[in-house]
Amino acid sequence: MNVESLMSNCLKQRFTDRSTESFVRAFVVNRNSKQQAFLPSNQGKWEWDQFDQSHDNLLNDLLNDPKEVIERFFHFIERYNDLIFNAIWEKAHIADILKHEVDRQSKILKTLGFSEVIHELDNDKIFWNGKKVMIYQPFAKEHYISSQDVIHFVPSYFIWPHLSIQNIHNGIVITYDLSKRTIQQTNNIEMEKILKAVGDGTRIQILNFLKQMENTTQGMAQLLSLSESTVSRDLNILKSAGLVSSRRVNKYVLYHVTTTITDLIPSFFDNLPNEYSN
Repeated sequence: MNVESLMSNCLKQRFTDRSTESFVRAFVVNRNSKQQAFLPSNQGKWEWDQFDQSHDNLLNDLLNDPKEVIERFFHFIERYNDLIFNAIWEKAHIADILKHEVDRQSKILKTLGFSEVIHELDNDKIFWNGKKVMIYQPFAKEHYISSQDVIHFVPSYFIWPHLSIQNIHNGIVITYDLSKRTIQQTNNIEMEKILKAVGDGTRIQILNFLKQMENTTQGMAQLLSLSESTVSRDLNILKSAGLVSSRRVNKYVLYHVTTTITDLIPSFFDNLPNEYSN
């Protein structure tokens, strides 16, 4: 089962498990929040004043025929996924970008701490004041969590209005916009080393080979018709730049590609042949 089908099934299950009364209650509560709890800022007002709250068509439909409303909703989701979402997901290499962001923030949390995670979000709607996480949203609302609760940070390429917060049973989820962030912020020395490492046809050939299968120095030399000394030298350059890594299996050392090059250039392997695949 692919990711889209899994997500669709999970969403359908959640809708199926909820009663009509819960849908109506959620709709009314959210509508009242939008009408009554604006932050006193032009930016907050701008994000919501385009929504017309004067009609209750959706509420009436939910009361009269909730099954039809849910079926129409899923039809829209499926059409949107087929016509728009899939194309954007592939073209923008969103899976690679999201993976890199999760890895990056995990490293920051381990090495620099929670406050730096907030700072590195680079979002002017959230900051840490030493005691509280301050989040600016169109609605004024406080979320209380205990020392046993958790905060989940979820990067998203499709979120509006650019940052949201939601309560869960053991804490909160903060979803933030990633679409305007750079894929990686590498210092000049590291960038120069990486670009020099991939600025050679033989090393590109080695990377493309290792992207498709792990192998040893001797194995690559034989399959690529190169000398072992050439492969060994180029592997050292690639490894120094963080583009390949190795692991030992018994008496053999197997090399494989890291995510460094695709974190920087998501489409790097797109135009290279898959000639080494089994």
